[in-house]
Amino acid sequence: MHRRLILGALLAAAAAPAFAQRPLLDALTQRDASRGIKEALGLAAMNATTRLGQPGGFWGDAQVRIPLPGLLGRTQQSLRPLGLSRPLDALQENLNHAAETTMPEAGRLFVGAVRDITIADAVDIVRGPEDSATRYLRGR
Repeated sequence: MHRRLILGALLAAAAAPAFAQRPLLDALTQRDASRGIKEALGLAAMNATTRLGQPGGFWGDAQVRIPLPGLLGRTQQSLRPLGLSRPLDALQENLNHAAETTMPEAGRLFVGAVRDITIADAVDIVRGPEDSATRYLRGR
């Protein structure tokens, strides 16, 4: 019983600031929220494409480095322990550097797509499958 009382008091104390800010949330219109989301997504798109568009943006970051697809990638992995993957490694590096050069245009395309996003689109992306954002962008 004593634990429940303490837990209840802690939860009430933690929630108090949210209640204090309720008038701010009430004044926020859907238009304001939509504009804020669009601005945040547009800024994120520009920041990401700017970062990736720098020399080494893809190649220098293992988390975003583009692998060779399919048979080429499997062959590269098979040849690497033998020290024979150098031509495929060079191809992969060139592919990644080529992707870096496309980022300014990709940034403009992303910002254009974000400009047209609706709240319903954003909810669908968040609740959808892993590739829902890709599907949205392809449609735009």
